[in-house]
Amino acid sequence: MKKIVIFLFWIVVGMVTGCVSNDTTKVIITAENYPLDTVRIVWMAGGEFKGEKVPLKNGKGEVEISAPEYTLVSIINDDPAQRITYGDGIIPSPSINFFAEMGQRIRVQFDGERWPIARIDGGKVNEDYMRLWGKKGPLERKKWELMRVLYSSEDVDKEPLKQEISAIREACQQMEYEFIPLNPDSYVSLHLLPGVRTSLPFEKYEQLFLNLSERVRNTEMGKSTSEQIAMTKKSLPGQPAPDFSKVDKKGNTIRLSDLKGKYVLIDFWGTWCIPCRRSHPHLVELHEKYAPKGVYFINVAQENDMKFRDNWLKVIEEDKMTWTQILNNEGQEGCDVVRLFSVTTFPTKVLIDQEGRIVGRYLGDSKELDKELEMIFGE
Repeated sequence: MKKIVIFLFWIVVGMVTGCVSNDTTKVIITAENYPLDTVRIVWMAGGEFKGEKVPLKNGKGEVEISAPEYTLVSIINDDPAQRITYGDGIIPSPSINFFAEMGQRIRVQFDGERWPIARIDGGKVNEDYMRLWGKKGPLERKKWELMRVLYSSEDVDKEPLKQEISAIREACQQMEYEFIPLNPDSYVSLHLLPGVRTSLPFEKYEQLFLNLSERVRNTEMGKSTSEQIAMTKKSLPGQPAPDFSKVDKKGNTIRLSDLKGKYVLIDFWGTWCIPCRRSHPHLVELHEKYAPKGVYFINVAQENDMKFRDNWLKVIEEDKMTWTQILNNEGQEGCDVVRLFSVTTFPTKVLIDQEGRIVGRYLGDSKELDKELEMIFGE
């Protein structure tokens, strides 16, 4: 009889507290000073974005999501007042992130006036993540405040702001770089690797991955990262550039192998990428200076969807890019140039020599490309 009473007690507890399915993650959100009555969460599954709008009542809401195990889930701030408008583009506010963990309740607490600082509880992976985010969140908040001043006002001295933003970015990257080797059996470390990739020599990046535990490296993301490292090795300086054949915006077939005998500069970008568009005036200057000397320029755009093709054509005209333009989305199943060159950061520029070998890869607004071109052409 006693056993039956105990059994019934736990059934009642389960009915009161609610059960979480072993193949879903329950997300419980508590928001303060957040002006909207819904909050949006998104994640990737099967190569596609998935999402839910969570209704908030008195700042509280919950939802069960079927995100794959250990998928990064982002809470998006849709408050228009929190975005930065820059020219024709928008810089969204940083997201609050956590990891899906099957059968777990993940509690996320945030204050809209201190976004993206948050408290995340639930599951071992999120416990690991909070040890990092507890220190990094306030820095991300400070960086966002500085960015809003930088982009929203013409009456401020921008250089000190840029320097402070850069210093915060470097401090955050250093936190991530230090976290990874100290936590080799944490899925968070694997997730952080792409963020530190751009600031490290490839060999150090690869070694960080190899030093992760076998358990972490054998996850789906671990296997994907391993494949990406193998692809990257094929597109490092000194390696033959992977050949490709794509149709440009005029309908001409462009084969990289047909351009041997010329230096080729490929710029990977997207209309959604504000740093890409900010780099275009200088790219136009480089074209004017080096195209007459025999450098063949190619822009390869990666858009979020083919429906943005018209906008892609519009931006090309606006940014005065008169050279070869390729939309990677077109025929991407047969030839994915972004993947061939293992591009994960936009903008990325790749310089190829007359023999078809990669001279260098240049991320963001790196000045190394200018130096390389000056060395080659003696100016």
